[in-house]
Amino acid sequence: ENDEIVHVPFSKAIKKDKPIKKELVNVLKALSI
Repeated sequence: ENDEIVHVPFSKAIKKDKPIKKELVNVLKALSI
């Protein structure tokens, strides 16, 4: 049960982190042009 409690917030954190990474990539691409 403890593993589930740890994995759920972790997966949510990963999902929240993906859009941020995409934005950073877009910014880096814009700066490199």
